[in-house]
Amino acid sequence: MALKRFCPKCKTLIDAGNRYCSPCQHKIDEQQAERMKQRKEQGKDKERHKRYKAQRKDQREQRFYSSNDWELMKQAIINKYKGMCIYTYYIENRIVSYDTIHHIVPVKDDWNMRLHLYNLIPVTESVHQKLHKMYEKDKEGTQQMLNNLIAKWNGWG
Repeated sequence: MALKRFCPKCKTLIDAGNRYCSPCQHKIDEQQAERMKQRKEQGKDKERHKRYKAQRKDQREQRFYSSNDWELMKQAIINKYKGMCIYTYYIENRIVSYDTIHHIVPVKDDWNMRLHLYNLIPVTESVHQKLHKMYEKDKEGTQQMLNNLIAKWNGWG
């Protein structure tokens, strides 16, 4: 009789030589593949961001994004939303780590909203790009949708 033990995830009885049962191992493999894909995309995003930053003309915004105030606010947003992409959480029903902090009302549109807690939402880079495309079609509608997601997170909506 082979030695048995419990799968640490679901408590199913498995052979002692296996770390997880087949379904749990499959889930773990999928999660690892997704993390590897995200890391690869982040590397591409860093290069894209370097090129973007080098071409920017707006010195005031560049100084803002390098400021201590922005770093503190970013950390507050990360903590408030548990480091998750809020769009993906509510719209796609998935938990995914954020890549960037998005200004619902862009800094160019209203400088005074740049550090407003409820004007900032953590998103993945792909969602960030999607939001900017949505802004081109229906900026106010997209902003309202993002405000609704923030309200939902905070228990207001």
